[in-house]
Amino acid sequence: MPTLDFKGKQHIYAHHLTVPHRPLVVDEARSVLPDTDPQSIGGKPADEIPFTDQNLIIHGDNLHALKALLPQYAGRVKCIYIDPPYNTGSQAWVWNDNVNSPMMQAWLKENKPIDGEDLERHDKWLCMMWPRLHLLRELLRDDGVIFVSIDDHEVHHLRMVMDEIFGEDCFITCLAAVLNVQGSRDIRGFATTHESVLIYEKVSGQATLRYLPLQKDEAGEWMEDDNGWYKIGSSLRYSGENAPREKRPNLFYPIYVNMSGEVSIEPDEENAEAVWPINDSGRELTWRWGRGRVAANPTEIIARKSRNKWTLNKKQRPTTGVGPSRKPKSTFYSPKYSAATGTNMVKQIFEDQRVFDYPKSPYFIMDLLQIAGSVTNLNFT
Repeated sequence: MPTLDFKGKQHIYAHHLTVPHRPLVVDEARSVLPDTDPQSIGGKPADEIPFTDQNLIIHGDNLHALKALLPQYAGRVKCIYIDPPYNTGSQAWVWNDNVNSPMMQAWLKENKPIDGEDLERHDKWLCMMWPRLHLLRELLRDDGVIFVSIDDHEVHHLRMVMDEIFGEDCFITCLAAVLNVQGSRDIRGFATTHESVLIYEKVSGQATLRYLPLQKDEAGEWMEDDNGWYKIGSSLRYSGENAPREKRPNLFYPIYVNMSGEVSIEPDEENAEAVWPINDSGRELTWRWGRGRVAANPTEIIARKSRNKWTLNKKQRPTTGVGPSRKPKSTFYSPKYSAATGTNMVKQIFEDQRVFDYPKSPYFIMDLLQIAGSVTNLNFT
């Protein structure tokens, strides 16, 4: 597999292994215990719950914080979201990891800010990201997922370095997250409305991604039967490369439909009509399901008749909770994802103080967490 080379890589290649473990120290003055209701904390008084089993906010260098979390949380984290420096050149940032190399220490030049004047800022950014991504991967469960927000300045480098650390086969997708509908200034003639979100799983094929709750204008697509909510899904007739009858002859057979739209693999007393997987051009194709699956799940097939011709579709069931849901799109958009939403909510919390720049909308983070299956039905008040 092609790999990404950058200045300093040989010095930070195993740096995550050399970073010492550090204890998490509770700051009592800033601690907020859970509610006093025993049921809300597993039936135990709050002071009997180890602080590492409660919600944590960790203040410190993120590399040290990750190493401090490893003893307790290695292999236990379901979902990770990070929003690293975008390295645009216009917003200076500092990388001061204590890499045990005189060459690297001379290169960093005593915590000098890394800005647009630093012609090696891409190398330094990759050196900064490399050990952190390794530690983040160690924290994930085998079915865990990581989301990384980034923009065009480093997305191509990030994709390559994550392919190397997580594995190319663990790449899930790259979302185009629309967070600024009006668009930001760009000297090359385009108003940038989106950022990218790279999504990787820890072990290929192990993550189960969930659907999102419906938006208000989508509710009309859904219906309900004895088994719950559903909507019309994909055609039962296969149309892919292996669809022709000669490629999968065992999947070319009749499905019988009676006047009530009920299906079976055998004709019934009502002289059910035989439906074959033949397209409008008369080409013989195949069904997606075998006879056994159709026989076991007849109520999961929707039969509709138009112009004296039956069409068969699968019922699409929700995957989030028990209610209707929608499959996330790679263009990730909702008005609530707006950067202004995040800014306004932070101002409300901190009484109009600007405590940090470019906060993400909590609704954006919430939906990513729901896709990963980490939470359901989150609400903000």
